[in-house]
Amino acid sequence: MTEGDKQDLQQQVPIVLRDVNVCIPQGQLIGCCGAVGAGKSTLLSSLLAEALIVNEGGSVAIRGSVAYVSQQAWIQSATLKDNILFGTEYDEGRYREVLHAACLEADLETLPAGDETFIGGLLSNAVWLAKHHVACM
Repeated sequence: MTEGDKQDLQQQVPIVLRDVNVCIPQGQLIGCCGAVGAGKSTLLSSLLAEALIVNEGGSVAIRGSVAYVSQQAWIQSATLKDNILFGTEYDEGRYREVLHAACLEADLETLPAGDETFIGGLLSNAVWLAKHHVACM
């Protein structure tokens, strides 16, 4: 993005965050709360380098990895098991721990193919998923 593009953007969109300095110790779990429109999502997007930093002095430095859970639940059109694993290698013990922590063990019996049931795009599955917060596992 050119300097001219940045200036045009600054004129079109009001800057939500100014003079923010955040230092989060490595390994800390944090949450971000505040009033509607206060800039919570913009702050988090900036930390993830998904928001434009138009100030030449602005920068973001992250050591290690970051996990971000957005406000919108997102479910893959795949099996429930695939949604739980989300591309990671299957580990029987860990998988059972997740099912237990999410209180899904008994509920899997209500699905026609258990954790191999295809979910995503079907109203009945969407209702089941919303009820059980599968996206937040």
